[in-house]
Amino acid sequence: KGSHYGDVDVAEQLTDAAVRFIEENRERPFFLYLAHWDVHTPIRARRKVVARYEAKLAKTGGDWNPTYAGMIEAVDTSVGRVRAALAEHGLTDNTLVVFTSDNGGLPRVTNNAPLHGGKGSLFEGGIRVPMWASWPGVIEPGTTTEEPVLSVDFLPTFAEITGAPLPANQPVDGRSIVPILRGEAVDERAVFWHFPLYLAGGEGNLVLPISGTDRLYWRGVPASAIRHGDWKLIHYFEDDSVKLFNLADDLSESRDLATAEPERARA
Repeated sequence: KGSHYGDVDVAEQLTDAAVRFIEENRERPFFLYLAHWDVHTPIRARRKVVARYEAKLAKTGGDWNPTYAGMIEAVDTSVGRVRAALAEHGLTDNTLVVFTSDNGGLPRVTNNAPLHGGKGSLFEGGIRVPMWASWPGVIEPGTTTEEPVLSVDFLPTFAEITGAPLPANQPVDGRSIVPILRGEAVDERAVFWHFPLYLAGGEGNLVLPISGTDRLYWRGVPASAIRHGDWKLIHYFEDDSVKLFNLADDLSESRDLATAEPERARA
């Protein structure tokens, strides 16, 4: 209801609604999708929180934005409140909680190193994000996985858990990650990103030398990316060029191997 653009209290307001939803539906199965505005532009946070991080920055130094940190704290606080609400109503052991992001950090306010680029690009700084899940009795506490997961995997995952049928009138792009959550091995697959658009705001994402210039203008240009195992290829539509990287050896995507590995690039 209404606009929350630039509202420093939006995280708390969304969390209030989420906690109410949990309380109202605690006696029956429910699906809660809490999509936070934070962390997003405009970069604004509560003044008292920002002041605390400004004092910390003055004391410790570093390359980070105190206001951005305040927005991150707002999300952290929200996650804590949601999990506390589950515990209060005795739902922790019967609830799968997934926490993730939709894109990497914006370069002008945060540092994605060692990843190259940031929000809006198909480099790892734009598309590689954290994800954690909690599912007592199913996920072994403290375990990790390097298996790539995409947000399109959530639909088939939740459908399998709940026994819901998948849609028959359209393809399902993802696959269930229930085996991954259980700690089981899964078959390797290729994963894809498709961005057929121009997105302004260079901000460190030099994605393509356009017309012989190295001016940082676009942070996203029409392109697709494919990852298979440790290998990743980005295909730029404007000049039909490709870049090939081995993420195991070069997580920062600083060495384009398309010329050195032409057969792999073509494949």
